[in-house]
Amino acid sequence: MKIKSNKNKYYYSKKIYTKIKNNKKIKEEILVALKKKEFKLYIQPKYKTETKIISGGEVLIRWNKNNEIIYPDKFINELEKRGLIYLIDIYVLKIICKKLEEWNNNKYKKIKISINQSQENLLNHFYISKIKDILNRYNFNKQLLEIELTESIFIKNKNKVKELEEKLHSENLLISIDDFGTGYSSYYLLSEIKVDILKLDKKLFDNLENERALIIVEAIINLAKKLNIKTIAEGIETDKQYEIVKKLKCDEIQGYYFAKPMPIEEFEKIIK
Repeated sequence: MKIKSNKNKYYYSKKIYTKIKNNKKIKEEILVALKKKEFKLYIQPKYKTETKIISGGEVLIRWNKNNEIIYPDKFINELEKRGLIYLIDIYVLKIICKKLEEWNNNKYKKIKISINQSQENLLNHFYISKIKDILNRYNFNKQLLEIELTESIFIKNKNKVKELEEKLHSENLLISIDDFGTGYSSYYLLSEIKVDILKLDKKLFDNLENERALIIVEAIINLAKKLNIKTIAEGIETDKQYEIVKKLKCDEIQGYYFAKPMPIEEFEKIIK
């Protein structure tokens, strides 16, 4: 038994060493990619439903590695599992804060920009301090920066999220819930946490020919209005979807119907 225990100990020690070694290798690769500016930011515009005037944009990231575009689903989860996602989150936050300051100084159209930050980072007290430090370096209206939260973060960490919400609002940042309407506790969250924007999940608009689905979407939008929460319809791709969303008086629209994600340089031309 003793020999077996030693073997197990050796096996697990080797496994842990291999994991640490791999983490170090991936971290070095990410740091090199950041230094070489291989991570490119894209923005998908958002538009006011009634007027079709651009009102904001959501930041997305792509990795241009050896002239091959790698989408976030291929590397974000891996970085989260290895505790390295903070490298990307900080990179995105710094660039967007710098851009918002530039746009403010050059009197570009004032629009809201939303960014995703990892759940693990947002629930970390030290990371929130880092966000504050970065915000203080730049001069722009902080209410033009929106932090997107996923519904799962609320379900697992209600007390911590309440504290997070208060801290972000104290910095005058906006808070949105992404993919709203697909979870079981969506409505309960609205009574507990103060949010500014609901991004209604694309799935809600894929079956609007169904009368019951239409009633549900209309109820969500009406409820949001009573709570003074803005609504954004995600994934709108057709004239028919647009007309229905317009009729339901959803505040804003995001989707291929208006525009696909574009390099940040192209987005700047739109708002200049």
